[in-house]
Amino acid sequence: MRSVTTRSNTLVIAALAHVLVSLDVAHAGFTCSGILTEAQQAGFNAMFTPAYSPALTHIGGRVEPANMSKKLDEPTLKRLKVKEPTVAAKYTLTEPRAKTLQGWLNDNATTTLPGWVSTAIGIAAPSAWAGVSADVFLQLVNAQGEVGRLKVANIAGTVSAGGHVGVLEQVSPDKAEKLKFIYAYVYSYQLNGKQLTTPLTICSADVAQ
Repeated sequence: MRSVTTRSNTLVIAALAHVLVSLDVAHAGFTCSGILTEAQQAGFNAMFTPAYSPALTHIGGRVEPANMSKKLDEPTLKRLKVKEPTVAAKYTLTEPRAKTLQGWLNDNATTTLPGWVSTAIGIAAPSAWAGVSADVFLQLVNAQGEVGRLKVANIAGTVSAGGHVGVLEQVSPDKAEKLKFIYAYVYSYQLNGKQLTTPLTICSADVAQ
C-alpha cells in the first residue's frame, strides 16, 4: 500500500512521487504533503472564482523552493494568525469538475487519507485542527483522523455534482517558533452516514514581512 508522501517542490509544487514509505524531505522555504500533483493543484486552483493562488514570492537568490515565501502585511498577518484555519476559497462541484476530482482521487486509489467529522455541510476547518502548530498541520495528511484512514478509492466514490472543495489558510509557528503560512486543499463529503473533511494536500511556506 502506498502512503501519502511529504516531498520537496520545484518552483511551485513537484509531481507526486510513487513511493512505498512516508518521507519528510523539505526545503527551508516551501514544502507540501499530500496526493495532488502540481498539475492537479493548478486544476484545483482554477475551480474557484477568482482562481486561488498562494501568491508566494521569490525572495532572492536562485529560483527554488528554499527562496519562496509568503509576504504578508500586518492586517493580513493578523487575520490569518488565528486559532482556526480560515476559508480562503470554496466551490460547489459541477458535474464536469466532479468527474475531474474523482479522476484525481482514482489516480491514488490504493492510498489512504484521514477523515475528520464535520459539524457543517460545506467547507470549514475541523475543530480538531484548531491551535495545532505548523509542523502538525503539515502532517495532518499522515494522521489517523477521527474516523481512521480511508481508502482514497472509497473517497472517490463519494464525489458528485454538488460536493464541496475548498482551500484553508492559516499562519502559525513551527516548533522553532518560526511563522509559517499554511494552505490546505480539502474535500468535504458524506461517507457511511457521516459528514467528513479530508485534506488532499497541505503546503507550508516561510512568512516574510
